[in-house]
Amino acid sequence: MFPLLSLPIELRNQVYLILLFSPGPRPTNPDVCRRTHYGISNPPNGNLGYQSVTYVPADTTSRRLLAVSSQVRSEVSALVAALGLQDKLDYHVDLMVENTGRLFSTPRCFPAPAGHIPILRADLRFFGDYDLSQGCVALWGYSLTSFLDMFLSRGPDFIRLFSRLRLREQVSIGTLAINILDVPKVPEWMVRCMVVLRPGEKAEDVGDVELGMRLVEREIENMLDCRPQLIRDNHSLYEKIQVVEAWAGGCLRRKWVMSTLSAES
Repeated sequence: MFPLLSLPIELRNQVYLILLFSPGPRPTNPDVCRRTHYGISNPPNGNLGYQSVTYVPADTTSRRLLAVSSQVRSEVSALVAALGLQDKLDYHVDLMVENTGRLFSTPRCFPAPAGHIPILRADLRFFGDYDLSQGCVALWGYSLTSFLDMFLSRGPDFIRLFSRLRLREQVSIGTLAINILDVPKVPEWMVRCMVVLRPGEKAEDVGDVELGMRLVEREIENMLDCRPQLIRDNHSLYEKIQVVEAWAGGCLRRKWVMSTLSAES
């Protein structure tokens, strides 16, 4: 075994930081998740898209480190406390959308339990066919809302609500940064109806990737819509998330300040 405790405290802290913030692997496809994930949100009326969420519990790195020894427990606890005070605890989750509705969520980096998460980075990927009929709506926004609601109201280990303790941990998020890694192909009818095109634009000039980005951003915006006449289960998002951002290729594309959206509604 590597003599970790023989290193100077400065080097030990560097090792702890690497362990705390090294993201785990992301699943390669939804079929992998079907063998490892739990179904959390049961779709009503047999609808396999509406609020369909699967998840695996977040096993925080600090929880494993605390079990190594009393000295490591003391040092890691102090480091995590200092990072928490500086809002430097970074959290990362992978989100896969299958077709237009089912959501597979996988925690990749959860350094420590926390009541406030400064930044939750969510990688968003799409698999399968985005076969959306004209007049229908994509349901993955409802699934994402359901996932976030459970995360915010019960903490990242909400799968453990079935355990004997039934603990509930209220969580707030400073910034939900949605990193769009790939996009679905926009249905032809949406292009014809100018749903994702701006006045004067032609689809061939914009390109499939940019059209797909706009489609995803449009669904995120719909998810955040809180006008009274609309039925949205997104109240907890406005209570516990300050900012939602959409990123792609390392560039910020859209930003929604939740307090501003609420005031406008």
